[in-house]
Amino acid sequence: MQTGRRKKRCAALLLTVLLLLTVMLPAFPVNAYWFRENGVDVSVYQGNIDWETFAANNDMRFVIMRACKLPSPTEAFFVDDNFDRNYEGARSVGLKVGCYCRIAANSRDQLLQTTQRYLMTIAGKEFDMPVYLDLEDDSLKKIGSKSILTNAVIESMDMIAAAGYHPGLYANLNWYNNNLDGSLVKARGYDLWLARWTHDPDAQDFSTGYSVWQYSDKGSYTGMTGTAVDLDVSYVDYRYAGDHGRTIDPAKPAGQYLVPLRNSAVYYADGTTPTGMTVTTATPCYVQETYTNGLCRVLYGAYTGQRVGYLPLSVFEETTPAPTDPPATDPPTEQPTDAHQPEESPIEIPIEIPTDPPTDPPAIQNEPEQDPLWNGIVPVQAKVLDDTYCDVYEADCETWNGDVIDPADECTIEAAFVNGWCRVSYPSGGAVRTGYLRLSDFFMKERKNFGQLYTSAAVTTYERFVTAPTGSIPAKNLVIYTGEDASMIQVIYASSGKCYLSWISKREWYEILLQILDAHIHGKQPLVERQCSLVDCDHDGVIDVFDLALIKWRLDHVID
Repeated sequence: MQTGRRKKRCAALLLTVLLLLTVMLPAFPVNAYWFRENGVDVSVYQGNIDWETFAANNDMRFVIMRACKLPSPTEAFFVDDNFDRNYEGARSVGLKVGCYCRIAANSRDQLLQTTQRYLMTIAGKEFDMPVYLDLEDDSLKKIGSKSILTNAVIESMDMIAAAGYHPGLYANLNWYNNNLDGSLVKARGYDLWLARWTHDPDAQDFSTGYSVWQYSDKGSYTGMTGTAVDLDVSYVDYRYAGDHGRTIDPAKPAGQYLVPLRNSAVYYADGTTPTGMTVTTATPCYVQETYTNGLCRVLYGAYTGQRVGYLPLSVFEETTPAPTDPPATDPPTEQPTDAHQPEESPIEIPIEIPTDPPTDPPAIQNEPEQDPLWNGIVPVQAKVLDDTYCDVYEADCETWNGDVIDPADECTIEAAFVNGWCRVSYPSGGAVRTGYLRLSDFFMKERKNFGQLYTSAAVTTYERFVTAPTGSIPAKNLVIYTGEDASMIQVIYASSGKCYLSWISKREWYEILLQILDAHIHGKQPLVERQCSLVDCDHDGVIDVFDLALIKWRLDHVID
């Protein structure tokens, strides 16, 4: 008996310890037994809400607001009249904020186009809760079967994720069961918001399948004078962005366009988690707010439109240290007999201090215009072509500086210019000098982390700012992605023993990526390491059908 009791006590103790450890685990999206808080969802129908009164008198922690709506496939898209007002008001009183767009579309293209307009509507705003697609309209059934509609919806949600937001999907239980495969949406890491009006938040527990439950449409609260409001329960502890400890610094720049002085990753509000996007010295950023913790919130352009993100303020600041004053010395015990000696004048002292002249002042002053799309690629190690001995020029690209680079010399391309030339550092007489050569004289030796692939067919090439074709890159030729603008892809490619800078159309580029990714997904051709960054369109580190869908979407929306 004693042994049996000890076993039971040990088992009970072990169960207690396990329960305590479970409670202490880090917070993940959890069900109602772990986390629960109340909220509302609103639109213009709730009138001009007094958010201070509402927040002070009601036990509410979040609000999901309508941003926009496509009423039907034939009606005009519109923005909720109170969206901006509700957004600013709710955030000002510390409520967590999410948003939704009601979409009635009868084709995949219309769904994707409306999602794009939705992203343009919310551009520059910050959300703690998901950015939801409201999909309950019967017109959506015309998109196709349950599988086809779900895939189209996931494409739209991928667009939202690519814009830096956390996507969510809103629908009633009938829609989730009969028209959508919510398991695929959840498998993608996106959230489901269920509409089922029992008018009793405790009548049923939907926490195991849904992150938010809309349980009633009959709410009435102090601070709201319009129609009854929808009531919600959140089972996920969405973190309020204001909890990241940011305090606005009024002494730092805000409300203006700035261009980064160096490339930088874009971060979420915590300032440490990368969004997967980057800005370069060719990306104008509208600085919305700057903070005392060294971050700033910016609006910047991306392939999905305008996006909001966070950057270190230092990317907009010069890193060159300011000139320092000469070391202070104790004043002499006796004043000079001649107080007018120029060498004793404090204005003349810095001039009299000997300094080394710049390494090559004429070259820096007169060098050609730099091509900013090479930032992040140069500096790069390179050699001149085999069996080629290249004269090195001054910055005017016409005057020989007396040096010759041979194929054995290790060079560093420091900058590339729009005229097809580059600035290089190279060994000369036991020292390192700087000079100028044509880019076409070099092979890239170190390709860093920019993507590369082999063409499957001949690709038409263009010169920058020229719409007429200038030639083509042969099939099965290596091309190295270096950057892009609104309609073209910039590449470096090898041909006839030289390395060229050229442009190809986005349509041809996406067709190449589509073929490569399709072959990989169907097990026909494995990807090489440097292809992964080109086809991982949603930047999640996994190459899958969702990347394929994004490439297809981009191909369908190329502007020729």
